[in-house]
Amino acid sequence: MAKHFNRVCIIGAGASGLTSTKACLEQGIRPTCLEKTSDLGGMWNNAERIKHNISPTLYPSLIANLSKVVSSFSDFPIPKDWPPYLSKNMTLDYFRMYAENFSLTQHIQFNTEVIKVFPSKSYDVSGSWIVRTKDLITNDVDEKEYSAIIVATGKHAKKFYANVPGLDATFNGEVIHAGDYINQEIFRDKSVLVIGSGSTGCDIACEAASTAKNVFLSARHGTWLTPRLQKKGLPFDVTITNRFRRRLHPWMPSWIVNRRFQNILESRVNHEACGLKSMYPPTSRLVVTTINDNLPMKIYSGQVKTRPDIKRITENHATFTNGAKDEVDVIVMATGYTTEFPFLSDNVFPGFFRLIMPLQGRS
Repeated sequence: MAKHFNRVCIIGAGASGLTSTKACLEQGIRPTCLEKTSDLGGMWNNAERIKHNISPTLYPSLIANLSKVVSSFSDFPIPKDWPPYLSKNMTLDYFRMYAENFSLTQHIQFNTEVIKVFPSKSYDVSGSWIVRTKDLITNDVDEKEYSAIIVATGKHAKKFYANVPGLDATFNGEVIHAGDYINQEIFRDKSVLVIGSGSTGCDIACEAASTAKNVFLSARHGTWLTPRLQKKGLPFDVTITNRFRRRLHPWMPSWIVNRRFQNILESRVNHEACGLKSMYPPTSRLVVTTINDNLPMKIYSGQVKTRPDIKRITENHATFTNGAKDEVDVIVMATGYTTEFPFLSDNVFPGFFRLIMPLQGRS
């Protein structure tokens, strides 16, 4: 029997990496979890991401979009006395509790960067893989053979920048990607244009309003704003996605489902008055649904001004398709990411699939 048999390599010690490690142990499989940073938590460990210059980083006001009822691990519920929605720090604490409860940390190899994953010479017979790693403390490079690989690094790896006419050629201001945003102080006394009305773009627009001179939010296709709490303080995802509704909706005409969802969303916010009404119905696969509780008041108070798609960028102005023209000092690309796994070669993850994988991008 080959030495690598029953050995699984898990890349990443975030939520997926931790649960994968636990699942392997339950099945009698020997897992080795490789983590680039010096601590677990994945994208929720902001200190490690800043230290290692990993994007995206987390901004101050970030709160989980899903309630603890929906996002809790089924075998390790979030404590009942914790709030319905967790902050980034509480989410990291929860992951640490999970790892400690199931003794997972001893199976994690920290400060280890995966350089390349490729089939072994005996792959046609054994199906095994070689993982080449670099120890970030000693700089030593090593290779080990495993019977299987679990990639648990997430797909938000390569920042996507929207192609805006005139931006690269003429704009004199600063352009940053939302994944590199840390706090609102960089916007103080400046005019800020946020491109993209997804959850991140709307959060950053709200934060920028506290320090910026002007904040403009460009929503090309519009969005449906979803509040976190519904009637009687119940989390939105609990009231909308319960088992009864999930079983009922597939049997209902789509126009009824769309009308129902739209009525719920419009009961809290007049999307047309806010300049955010989506060009797609709530259940469309093309629709962007944004979870945000603060944006409506920022818009109604004039602290955030909504704009449609951008027609052109000049030296220090943005012109929009509705004819509006605004002075701009900083542009924030809240335009999402393309899928990339740099340690996987094309024979593992072909370029064709990189192109057709879902893009969480501009809205």
